[in-house]
Amino acid sequence: MSPPTQSDCLGCHEVKEKNIGPTYVAIAEKYTPAKENNKYLTSKIIKRGKGVWGEIPMTPHPTVSQADAAEMVNYILSLKGVK
Repeated sequence: MSPPTQSDCLGCHEVKEKNIGPTYVAIAEKYTPAKENNKYLTSKIIKRGKGVWGEIPMTPHPTVSQADAAEMVNYILSLKGVK
């Protein structure tokens, strides 16, 4: 798997280096790959997120399909343990 490149995710997130939003590795460390976490994170990508990582909100991505958002989450959570 590779980072999502068809969306604007990399404008705020990077794999290992802090940008505007948390790194993908930090997200993977915070959330265990589990059905409820995958559903929660998929929803945050599509609807928006705020408050977990600070006060800067993540913009909503309503044009991202449920399947594409789930694939993004699977990639991000696959980075658990990456240094």
